[in-house]
Amino acid sequence: MILSNKSLFSQRTIFWKIYPLTFALVAFLNPLRASGTVSLPSLFANYAVLQYGKPVPVWGMAEPGEEITASYLDQVKKTTADETGHWMVKLDAMKPGLKGELVVSGKNTVRFSDVVTGAVWLFSGQSNMSFQLKATGDKEAVVAAANPDIRFFFIPLNPIDTPQYDLNGRWLVCTPQSAGDFSAVGYYFARDYQAATGIPVGVINSSKGGTPIEAWMSRGALADSRLLDTVLGRWNDALAIYSKNLAEYEKTKIPAWKSAVEAARAAEKSLPPKPQPPQEPGDYRTPMGLYNGMIHPLLPYGLEGIAWYQGEANAAKADEYLALCRAMIADWRARFGQGDIPFLYVQLPNFVIPQDRTDQMWARMRQAQARLLSIPQTGMAVILELGEPNDIHPKNKGPVGQRLALLARELVGKEKIVSTGPVFQSAIPDGNALRLKFESAAGLKTRDGAVPGSFEVAGSDGKFQPAEAKIDGEVLLVSSAAVSQPAMVRYAWKNNPVDANVINAEGLPAAPFFWPEPNLAMP
Repeated sequence: MILSNKSLFSQRTIFWKIYPLTFALVAFLNPLRASGTVSLPSLFANYAVLQYGKPVPVWGMAEPGEEITASYLDQVKKTTADETGHWMVKLDAMKPGLKGELVVSGKNTVRFSDVVTGAVWLFSGQSNMSFQLKATGDKEAVVAAANPDIRFFFIPLNPIDTPQYDLNGRWLVCTPQSAGDFSAVGYYFARDYQAATGIPVGVINSSKGGTPIEAWMSRGALADSRLLDTVLGRWNDALAIYSKNLAEYEKTKIPAWKSAVEAARAAEKSLPPKPQPPQEPGDYRTPMGLYNGMIHPLLPYGLEGIAWYQGEANAAKADEYLALCRAMIADWRARFGQGDIPFLYVQLPNFVIPQDRTDQMWARMRQAQARLLSIPQTGMAVILELGEPNDIHPKNKGPVGQRLALLARELVGKEKIVSTGPVFQSAIPDGNALRLKFESAAGLKTRDGAVPGSFEVAGSDGKFQPAEAKIDGEVLLVSSAAVSQPAMVRYAWKNNPVDANVINAEGLPAAPFFWPEPNLAMP
């Protein structure tokens, strides 16, 4: 089934009818439903955060035909469970900062206390999104993490081959313990966003290390990307040689990794990440598997926005990633049924590719990510300088969450703030140089006070040469003695552009760029 962008959730449309066989099976296996007991997914629980400012879907299961009443503060909504036992109501839009008891009753009554209204954000992606606050080494942040206006929803890993109705998640109030175990990026975002807006914040963390984007996509989204057959074919090919790959992994890759770890420890350097095991049937990288088990059960919970930090696992195929991510954004928005929900994402930072230090595949991936900004209601957090060249899991996550919070404040709250660093706008010939104009360039300078670095220019032959750059107000003048008539320019077009140092007055880094737009396919 391929879904359009039209909302799936009108007042009378029940989402689970899209997958009648799946939900019939869920209902059969659910003993609560079998006994006619009213129940709700684990999203509805003590300490939950309900999205303010828009209708709030509340749903669950009961006996077919059972009359259901849901109430929150002064609102009372009634409905009847359909022939499969499913029901849904929508609470009217509410202001933020309310607190009360959510009560749902039929033949029995379910009560959830300390339920607040606020801004709900879904955070998803791979390891740098799931990276825990306590692993950053920021002990001060952990100790200070006590805020009842911040709530976390934890989701366990659950790759599965059919879309699920529920997951075994739980809401917790922000404390040093819960924050320490939560996504560092999610915590820093919530801390900064809540402090700036005064609005309670709920963060749903649905992420898993080492996962490619296709694991987070529905079958409909993969079909929309026109890469369904490619993705499934590649997966099936990997499964066909699983035994061979496993033997190589155990006999070659693991011993080599252990040797590299010993060498890194001796040299007091960052430890190399453990190599990913080969793909096997049913593992967490299965196409559609994490969408089915960790995204689908969230539908259609009220959200203010989505934040995404992923791309490392797809970095070798930037052109493919662009098509996949476009399709995923459209699909998630359609399925949540709340219009163009803001979609924020993190561009990959600097990193040395161990396998091939000359191939600039992370630069291509960053360019693919930048192209997503053409989609309405998207925002990109540039963290070019926050990576660790020899560690794919940089620990400095505070600025990542902060930059996402700035984007959210501008995009959602319409605050008149600077939320990004300089963004390339145009290149105009100026003698033997190019005059570069940027957006968000007030106070253009360099981070270290040195001359601007990481610029290259090329003539019509496409042969790039290192360039000198001079700041002229909010403009950069770039040139090279080796290129008499520059026709192309790029900035930070490397896996690990440590010399990229251009920032604006707010200290936010300039986004990498390549002009004119390059071909993202691998050479």
